[in-house]
Amino acid sequence: MTNINTPFLDQSLEEDTNKVIDKLGNGFNKLNNKLSNLLQENHNLQQMIINLENQKNEEIRLLINIEMQKDNKIKQLETELETILKSRNEYKIENLRLENINKTLNVELKDQAKIFNEVNDENVRLRAYNINLTDENENLKKINKTLNDENEHLKRKNSKLNYENEQFKKRNKTLNNENDQLKKENTTIDNGNMEWQNTAITYSLNVVDESDSVQLVKDIVKLQWMLEKYVGNLRKVDLNLREINKLLYTYKCKSQVKSKEIDLLLVKAVLQRYVFDEIIKGINYHFLSNKDLGSLERDIYLMTYEFLKMLNELSIKRDGANDIISRTLPVKIRQKIYEFLGSLGFANIIEDENNQEHPIISNIKDKLDASINNLRIYKDPKKSKLHDDMATDLIREVIRIFFFRLNAQEPVVDYCLFSCNTKVDPNFMEVNWDDENMDDNFLVELCSFPLIFTNDNEKDQKIYTRAKVVHQVE
Repeated sequence: MTNINTPFLDQSLEEDTNKVIDKLGNGFNKLNNKLSNLLQENHNLQQMIINLENQKNEEIRLLINIEMQKDNKIKQLETELETILKSRNEYKIENLRLENINKTLNVELKDQAKIFNEVNDENVRLRAYNINLTDENENLKKINKTLNDENEHLKRKNSKLNYENEQFKKRNKTLNNENDQLKKENTTIDNGNMEWQNTAITYSLNVVDESDSVQLVKDIVKLQWMLEKYVGNLRKVDLNLREINKLLYTYKCKSQVKSKEIDLLLVKAVLQRYVFDEIIKGINYHFLSNKDLGSLERDIYLMTYEFLKMLNELSIKRDGANDIISRTLPVKIRQKIYEFLGSLGFANIIEDENNQEHPIISNIKDKLDASINNLRIYKDPKKSKLHDDMATDLIREVIRIFFFRLNAQEPVVDYCLFSCNTKVDPNFMEVNWDDENMDDNFLVELCSFPLIFTNDNEKDQKIYTRAKVVHQVE
């Protein structure tokens, strides 16, 4: 069946188709525009990406440059830090070196200050000693003047005696005529003299008591022990080697002490010699120069010297003096006085029922303790005081033996301190023969205790005790 509406339908379809085509064209155009826009936008995005990548690459390059700069800076800082640390270590080392130098300088400054003070003290002591020497010199001048006056007096007396001798010669001719009578008188006088001589000879036999000499030797040996005891066991004390070496120089010794252990023998010897000399010097000062401290012993000592001198002069200058009696009696008087002083001299003084130390002993003791304690130092105060207290008996014994008891012997005993470089003689010297290579050519380095002897005549010489010496070491 044919549709009468077909043309109309075809037209309608075409219209619809055209509409669809128009719509599709519009849609396509829109899509195409949208695509163009998207392509443009994509292009813009790609450009933006490229720009961003370029910017990123630039930033990365900048960051790399910054990082490189940072690394370079760090390396530079590390180098600088290493230099600073090295400089700091060098400064530390230099600072330590300067501190050590400063410490050394401080020690030297203290030593110099100490030396300055010591020199100043020594200067003060020397000034005082100079004043004492001046006073002593004045006293010696007075004594010298007295001796000169006495010498002039003796010269005048000698002239007078020469004149009298001439007169006696003239009278001799006259006296020859009376010779027979004088012979008779002489016989009578000789008989009387024989009686006196027999008495005097018996009396003189007791002038020298052998037991006194033996006891004197024992007491000298004991004194040596006391001296060693007072100086002390030097292994257990501190030593002032600087001052000890000054002492050795004073005694003209060649050696200098380097260590206590090696030179202990020499140190003991010089300290013992120093103590002995200080005591002798102290009593000489109080006997001859300083009379401020009263002392019966000093008065008796000086009076005895003058008294014996007058007795001797009387026996020489008076007619009729018997040789044996005039020689023996002064000896016995001298012996008894010095025995008395040797027994009681400088003992403690009894006053108002109080027993106190003799002022001269105290004065010498205080000075001796102070000086020896500067040479050997006890750390324990009790031991130091113990040794200080030993000084009293030591000083008293030195004075009694060397000022009194040596004078109580007949003949009078003398003492001698040998000088450095004297040839060692075992007959007169007691030496510590501790060297296997010892021979007869060794020389004395220091004499610490004197030779006690009597009579310089070798034939009649008597040695009481030998000197104590230390020999020189090559």
